[in-house]
Amino acid sequence: MLDELKSVAIPSISLPRPNDAIYDDDELLVLEAIASIKQKAAHDSGQKLGDMKNPDPDIDDPFYEDGPSGETLLEALKQMSIEEIATVLNFALRKTYTRAKPRIRELEHGNGSRFGTRAKVALDMTYVAYYGDRDEMEWVQGAPEGKEYSWCHKFATVVIVGENTHYVVGVCPLGSTDYAATDAYPGKDSSYYVGDVARRLLSIAEDYVDIRMVYADREFHAVDVLQTLINKRLDYVIPAKKNQHRIGPMYDQFDQLKRGYHESNDTPLYVKEDFVMHGTVKDGVSNHAAHTNVVVLPPAEDDDVHEEGSPQPFITSLDASDEVALDRRWTKQQIEQYSDRGAIENSYSSIKNAAAWATSKEFGVRWFHFAFGCVIYNMWLLVDFLTQERIGVIKTRKKPRITLSRFLDWLDRELITLM
Repeated sequence: MLDELKSVAIPSISLPRPNDAIYDDDELLVLEAIASIKQKAAHDSGQKLGDMKNPDPDIDDPFYEDGPSGETLLEALKQMSIEEIATVLNFALRKTYTRAKPRIRELEHGNGSRFGTRAKVALDMTYVAYYGDRDEMEWVQGAPEGKEYSWCHKFATVVIVGENTHYVVGVCPLGSTDYAATDAYPGKDSSYYVGDVARRLLSIAEDYVDIRMVYADREFHAVDVLQTLINKRLDYVIPAKKNQHRIGPMYDQFDQLKRGYHESNDTPLYVKEDFVMHGTVKDGVSNHAAHTNVVVLPPAEDDDVHEEGSPQPFITSLDASDEVALDRRWTKQQIEQYSDRGAIENSYSSIKNAAAWATSKEFGVRWFHFAFGCVIYNMWLLVDFLTQERIGVIKTRKKPRITLSRFLDWLDRELITLM
């Protein structure tokens, strides 16, 4: 584990440091790692580092005086632009993925997947609650309905999707018109454009991942996203928003539209082929037309949103048909593979559990903490892959053999040996 940290993660990240600094190159990153492991703020992690470096101080020397403090770390992060942080942390994610790829390929081949040739990736967005003063905080977004908080920071990720495997390969922040391609879109400026987010994430992943399928969360149901995927010749499955692009009538009239019979091994579903959606595209017009297929599946068995469950509409590039029973079964099987990305919400929870606690109002600091949490999350998966390979069970791996909390405990005990 320590060899992987020293050879993969820490050397791939650089932070600003004065020429006459009294601390070593990697000590700021160790400080960040301590904050991540303990979910502490930078100041607390500085004290923790002092205790680790000088566990038995003289009474007149209670702290480690010759290393960086939490304020040193914060000042270094504040010197970095949002784009610089994105470049540095995405490079670190790339390094962890490159190191883990042979193990992931072995794992996926053992489960009958084609991960080793072309990968399935998921585009997702997550939210980190913000409770502070919002004055002059342009990166703060309104939280989605149903959250226990009103405001948040928003981040997007591209993740390798496999059976029980979700490996982060790219991340970007959302929420500033300065960071969004506002001049390239007609109409009112937005803090982000979902099609541009998709292009940014896919360009990061395509640089070293051969993509064959894109799963995206519901927010990516947009013409700009579809046109991007069409231009890249990528297959996709995306849950549809029922209140957009005339999806609602299919959703509401599913019982009348569905085809299928109440026979064993048959599936009642509805397919609308060559469905036309209109919307804004980058460097284009506001009513650009994109063609897709709409598939409406029956309510999920565990759907408790409505008393009788709700139909599940998707848009997809896959050949879909509801003409005969064989077509319906094939269509359902292909669309239901979208569930492979279902555990990503659990992945986000793990990432947040591996990220430092932010007290600074500076968005760059919060952005670095989240992205660094993605690196720690990937390192956990890498160590788990290496462990399962070592004991000869990686091909039958069904879930992590090392829990995240156990991994973080190991790091906490051993981190000081890095220095």
